[in-house]
Amino acid sequence: MNLSQIDSICPMASGQALPPFAEAIVQISKKDYIQLKRESHYWQRQHERALAREAQFKQELELAQAEIRDLKQRLYGKRSEKSTTSLEAQSNPGQSLRPRGQVPLSKGHGRTPRPHLPLVEELRILPPNSDICPNCYKPYALISKTEDSTIIEINVLAHVRKIKRQCRLKAFDCPNVPTIITAPPAPRLMPKSSLGVSVWVEVLIRKYLHSIPSHRLCTDLTMLGAAIAQGTLTGGLQKLRPLFEPLCEALMERHLTERLFHGDESRWKVFEEVDGKIGYRWYLWLTRSASVVYFWMAPGRGAVLFSVLQTLILWDINPRHWLHVYLTACAENGGQSLTDLTPFLPWTMDEARLGELKQPLADSAC
Repeated sequence: MNLSQIDSICPMASGQALPPFAEAIVQISKKDYIQLKRESHYWQRQHERALAREAQFKQELELAQAEIRDLKQRLYGKRSEKSTTSLEAQSNPGQSLRPRGQVPLSKGHGRTPRPHLPLVEELRILPPNSDICPNCYKPYALISKTEDSTIIEINVLAHVRKIKRQCRLKAFDCPNVPTIITAPPAPRLMPKSSLGVSVWVEVLIRKYLHSIPSHRLCTDLTMLGAAIAQGTLTGGLQKLRPLFEPLCEALMERHLTERLFHGDESRWKVFEEVDGKIGYRWYLWLTRSASVVYFWMAPGRGAVLFSVLQTLILWDINPRHWLHVYLTACAENGGQSLTDLTPFLPWTMDEARLGELKQPLADSAC
């Protein structure tokens, strides 16, 4: 060790005396020098490892603190949408405190007319011996007058379509022609599937419009006499998705031509672990323009069906009627998506077709 090395370890200001050991000369053996250098390198590596561990611990601590803040915000944080409390209502004396609903003794709007529903007549006859006078025991005369009233009923029952394809036998001697010809098969959405278009219409409406879970939907279908396994339902929904992707692209293309948008976001619980994501909080974004309602969410989460159904509702189109017409067209196209979407986009329909799709689906079409 020379004086320059000592000066670098213990720098002194100019004009000050050096310490007593500054000019002392220490002699060590080569073995001791190598040992000191080895230990110096060892402790340098240990120091670098300690710094790396400290950085890792700091990162884990930041993630843990972020998760704690998130949980505290969920449990104790403020809500952006709050209902009006009684104290807030008292602070606004001009605000009406009338209960919701129709006011007693006020004139109502009457019963809702339903002229589009089919009418099924039912004749109610008098019970036996009730058409006889209790005094003279002579019968009442039958007249054509009836006292009429109406009752709304819904009859939902699954049935099996037995397809009988007509066959014809060759009755001539022409060669190179089939001996028997058969009518073409009924169109299906999926090859060799026993589920018709009406079944998938009900599945899509209940799952993506009414938010009914798949297992509960299977239970409901079982009560209707059409038991379907949940695996069959899930696999069928995955096969139906490509049929709606061209529609989603058309919605986006139309959406981008609009000038005014309304947007909103909402928290969405998805109980699925994803690499690099902490917690189960997801977000669902919605943008609405004059003619399109578009949902933005993670791929594979049903955003296509949400966007299509809500856009139909925006145009006052009956989603069940529209889905039946669209899926029937896809089935007639060999189970493939359509290239010409003009008859199915609300802004490209004529007034007659738009008015037709606004009506409920007739029973004969099911």
